[in-house]
Amino acid sequence: MRQRCSKRGFLIFVLGALSLQLLYKLIFIIYCDKEWAKDALHKLCDHYRNGLIDGNICHALCVSDEFKYQECFNYRHRKLALKMDWNGRPVMLKSLNPYLENFIPDLNKLRVTLDNSGKFDKQTSLNLLRNKLSSQIKKYVQPTTFNFDDVYKKMWTGNSFNFGKEEIISIGSLGLQREYLFLQFYTDILNFPDVLGTCGHMYLVEYTPPPWTLNPSASGLQEVSSLTSWTWNHRVKLALAFLSMLRTFEEHFHDVFYLCDIKHPNFGVTDDFVVKAIDVDMAYFKQTVENFMRKRRCTKETAQSACRFFDCITECDENIGKCKPYRINSNFQVVCKKIFIGDSLHPGILRSPPKEVASRLDALLHQCSNTFQNGNLATANSTFYNLKNLLEQTITV
Repeated sequence: MRQRCSKRGFLIFVLGALSLQLLYKLIFIIYCDKEWAKDALHKLCDHYRNGLIDGNICHALCVSDEFKYQECFNYRHRKLALKMDWNGRPVMLKSLNPYLENFIPDLNKLRVTLDNSGKFDKQTSLNLLRNKLSSQIKKYVQPTTFNFDDVYKKMWTGNSFNFGKEEIISIGSLGLQREYLFLQFYTDILNFPDVLGTCGHMYLVEYTPPPWTLNPSASGLQEVSSLTSWTWNHRVKLALAFLSMLRTFEEHFHDVFYLCDIKHPNFGVTDDFVVKAIDVDMAYFKQTVENFMRKRRCTKETAQSACRFFDCITECDENIGKCKPYRINSNFQVVCKKIFIGDSLHPGILRSPPKEVASRLDALLHQCSNTFQNGNLATANSTFYNLKNLLEQTITV
């Protein structure tokens, strides 16, 4: 009887998982189809041919036909994320908005238009762009100091610096995209994908697949089946790579760096086990999170939702009816819970460990996922070191 119930429960789980997978696929067919993606690319190239935009990959994308569309990873009318083949190399073409027209209100503030309705004054537009970029960099990247000319050279991938209309439009639209600014400013961090080029408002980055896609036998329920079929050595190396990334983020930046949306699809892993944060739109510095959390109103009843920004959690100060600004969990805690342990549909990479370390590992994972710690220096605590050391001991050559 127990065996029959067990089989029935497993069947229900598989059918439920397949239903979710089918629903997921249908959503992307409806909202992120090939024709829509090609329309976005077609309009981009129209702007290039009309001399409105420029960039170092425009010719390859629009003239010499070096890029081939492969897959779309986003919802229609939202952030563009297209997997492309570039002469045999997989890459990602991205933009906060799919169409250049989405940036018109902000471009108008730079005194540039996408038609000939207004006179273009190079110096006026350049001064406005300088002010806007400086504001964006201070707001999102928060460097202690920066030289505008050096940043501009990083931002612009075109062949010349003539400050023409196509240059102002291209940099003006790229400068409005927080992720692009961030990736270009922190090129020295291995845990971010490399920017390979731009064309107008779109930017090209290296393709780093999420962990489960590395298994060549993965198909169908990839997240459910693939990670569990990895060898323990592979999964330990991946877990250690996550820990290394967390340590880098705590040591490198001038302020604490919060990952507020931690899930498998937001991370990629290279062949030599370097984990990369491939979507940093929901990553913020401590000061930014604290500034908007302290403005949120809350009560004892609404605290769990009001004082939570995805994976960044604070508490409610019931005396003033607002959220406290300080995060009470950490990147490390969320990685333990969502990446290492996981759930029924997203298997943790440290599930089913060797029996020799199972009890010690379970205790450490329970400790790191359930003990709320201040988000500032989470990797400095003993749980982090004990987990790292235990995992290193289980690797076999």
